[in-house]
Amino acid sequence: ASGSGFAYYGGLLFAGVFSIWFIRRQGWSAEKICDMGGWTIPLGLAWHRMGCFLAGCCFGSPTQGALGIIFPAGSAAARSQWEEGLLTTYRIPSLPVHPAQIYESVAALIIAALAYFIVRQKKTFDGQVFVFSMISYGAVRFALEFIRRDERGDLLGLSTSQWLALVIIGACIPLHFHFRR
Repeated sequence: ASGSGFAYYGGLLFAGVFSIWFIRRQGWSAEKICDMGGWTIPLGLAWHRMGCFLAGCCFGSPTQGALGIIFPAGSAAARSQWEEGLLTTYRIPSLPVHPAQIYESVAALIIAALAYFIVRQKKTFDGQVFVFSMISYGAVRFALEFIRRDERGDLLGLSTSQWLALVIIGACIPLHFHFRR
């Protein structure tokens, strides 16, 4: 993770810009292609977040809940908790934390399944699957940021990723009406 919130969003933005250029160059229907991304992008995100879990980045806040996980000594979670004064050294395992990466991975799989099996089957216009997926992901990401504890940047009490989630949701609302026309 880059620490700025742009790791995933940067890839999504670059892929989006490139896709628009490529789709136009090929003469394909942008709305139909977007709908394919509406269920495949969350699948990719699910794998991405499992990589975050294995790398130990993007960890959640301490918890005593049954789902709490402990990261090894020297991990990003242990270092963060040491810097916060929760541990005496970063050379011991972390306190149990919310597995925010797994929460997001599961949420992405649910979004992909809903997009593919329900929204795609019942859509009334091309582009609807994509808009559903992006708004759903933006809402999930915005909410999950409240339990994330890794360093991500902060502006007016919201993380960089929360601001980007709001931008994605805000951009998808007019996109919904554009595709619907």
